Amino acid sequence: MLKKIHNLLNKLNLPNWLVILLFFCLILRIPSFFEPYSYGDEMIYLTLGQGLRQGVPLYSGLHDNKPPVLYLTAALAGSLVWFKILLAISSLISIVIFAKIVKIIFENKPRAQKISVILFALLTTLP
Repeated sequence: MLKKIHNLLNKLNLPNWLVILLFFCLILRIPSFFEPYSYGDEMIYLTLGQGLRQGVPLYSGLHDNKPPVLYLTAALAGSLVWFKILLAISSLISIVIFAKIVKIIFENKPRAQKISVILFALLTTLP
């Protein structure tokens, strides 16, 4: 398992500081996996996702003011635990994509790259 993760990280060509940041963000998300059903929005997303799985058309049969990918993700997940896992994975992927974009924008400024990515990671991970 660790060898597969190591091979994946080598293919992605991620710097060590970014791998550490991703691990830190994953650690920060762990408590959200054990929270009770108190966050109402997640249950709304899952309800709309369940409706999509039952064939109810989005925005005419079901409505909420969010983009459709969120509901499709909830429909794919099927349960709150899997939904939270998928959201954590998508968060890590968005940090990697942001890091790649920042590397292009701040090509010769490694300090600006790190500061931008760390701020983005913290602002999108912390509650």
